[in-house]
Amino acid sequence: MKYFLILFVIVLVLMIVIKAISNGVDKTAEKMKNDRDRAAGAYKQTENQNLADRFKK
Repeated sequence: MKYFLILFVIVLVLMIVIKAISNGVDKTAEKMKNDRDRAAGAYKQTENQNLADRFKK
């Protein structure tokens, strides 16, 4: 029973570490994609609008 508990704790710690690394890689990849898209001109600067212009029909 003692070895099972030790193994369980080790597996749990490994899962937490791997999840943290995965989240870091995903966040970095998303930031790089956004930077690449911004440099390619995929995002346009929004123009200032009056509130009345926004709801015109």
